[in-house]
Amino acid sequence: MPYTLQEQRDKFLPYLFLLPPMQDNMLVDVFVCIALRYINPNHGYTFPLWSLDRKIIESLPKMDKGDMNYVITWLTHKAVIDRGLRYTNLNDLVDNFDHASKMFVSLCGNNKAVEGMFRCAQLEFYRTVVAPYEDKKKEENGPVSELGS
Repeated sequence: MPYTLQEQRDKFLPYLFLLPPMQDNMLVDVFVCIALRYINPNHGYTFPLWSLDRKIIESLPKMDKGDMNYVITWLTHKAVIDRGLRYTNLNDLVDNFDHASKMFVSLCGNNKAVEGMFRCAQLEFYRTVVAPYEDKKKEENGPVSELGS
């Protein structure tokens, strides 16, 4: 996130660059693992992550909500770069935030901090990536109707 200082970002980037491109189900699992580490570093839940990915996620430095938001947003941006800037990809990625939040709640119950972080990360992704893409496409192809003019 833009408010995450570069020195703080630098703590996470060496780990994040080690992660391979991920499909949606794997990305959701990683999001949930990161949230679980935020609330309890020794959570004990297992996910179908490759062993290398699990070691990378478990090695991430301690983080607060802003850091967690930054890491999840960074991974989402990386997924766009890996997959390409297309509506289908963006739609799937927006949906990942909801899936991760629901999976987290099913494992741990309600946690307003984590659920709020997923919502804020989703809204920021939509505002900064999806909406500008939709504006560009509206410019290229015209609005759906006079309501979108």
